[in-house]
Amino acid sequence: MQYLSVTGKSFEEALAKAYKQYGKDIHIYSRRTTGRARKEVEINFYITENKRKTTILSDDKVQASIRLQTSVDRSKFKEDEFIEYARDILIINDFSKQYIQKAISSIRRKLDIKYESSEVKCTKNDVELMLVDYIISTIKVDMDTQVHPPRIFVLLGPTGVGKTTTLAKIAALFGYNENKVMNKNVGVITLDTFRVGAYEQSKAFARALGISCEKASDEKEFYTVLESYSDKDLILVDTFGKSPKDTNLAVRLKTMLSVPPKDSTKCYLVVSPSMKTSDISSALEQFSLFSPQSLIITKIDETETIGNVLSISDENSLSLLFITDGQLVPQDIHPVSSSFVLSMLKGFSIDFSSIWNTQIN
Repeated sequence: MQYLSVTGKSFEEALAKAYKQYGKDIHIYSRRTTGRARKEVEINFYITENKRKTTILSDDKVQASIRLQTSVDRSKFKEDEFIEYARDILIINDFSKQYIQKAISSIRRKLDIKYESSEVKCTKNDVELMLVDYIISTIKVDMDTQVHPPRIFVLLGPTGVGKTTTLAKIAALFGYNENKVMNKNVGVITLDTFRVGAYEQSKAFARALGISCEKASDEKEFYTVLESYSDKDLILVDTFGKSPKDTNLAVRLKTMLSVPPKDSTKCYLVVSPSMKTSDISSALEQFSLFSPQSLIITKIDETETIGNVLSISDENSLSLLFITDGQLVPQDIHPVSSSFVLSMLKGFSIDFSSIWNTQIN
């Protein structure tokens, strides 16, 4: 645990400095006025070590965080101030500018109607519910695949995004499912014969799960392994990550994935919110040739926001399939749902995590 202090001309300025230097994961335990004329404010805080990466906030996110944490009687807000409140929530959750513009337009229309048709003043909760309503409307969930996966399930994505670990989690999820409809006889094939230890990693996961795992380095081997898996209900295919500048790998992957029958094969793109938004967009462009069915979001335990992935999902009309949040197999994989996504958003006064818990007296 590290104890630190930052001084500014006001509490807001000191907080902004702390956020900019150390990220948002700080815990303030005291503040005091200081200086000769006692016109400066010193805040004292500590940083705890955890597995999340420290997030250095942009100026916009810093200012939005400060406004949301400042004690204000929001019951006296005017319409434009409620708009800014909603905008701040979207900013700190890392939604894209395009997504924010559309969300604010939707909320502004609803506020106009509410102010015109009712004498009752709008509240902060009203605005939050309007924002929740909009976010839910943009979340598309691939429930069909969650229950009825295709026979040949191909994982795509850049190197380092966690495809192999995610594949193991999906194998366990369907291979040991108590629901007989969802339980599958699973086999694994890895096409990643480039990365050192890739096949060995997949083989180790498969051995632990008691399922078959084979590798294929060319079209003939891929076809042969698929033929040997004629008894499998679900064949999970792990592919190699590729650079947008590596045309040879792109052609190789396209050629390899022309082998399995199209009517029983679907591709899924694996991305992480810890990636830059531009990198996620680049990955989507790279793998667009394979028409990914939906997105799998990985490593949410390594970031604090998922608005970037939700924005790209909405802007490209791509549904969401699974979310992973750790290394445990199969515990750390979850089917996407609107309720699960909402529980990962911050800045709301609503406690989403407790809404779906059953209360037992």
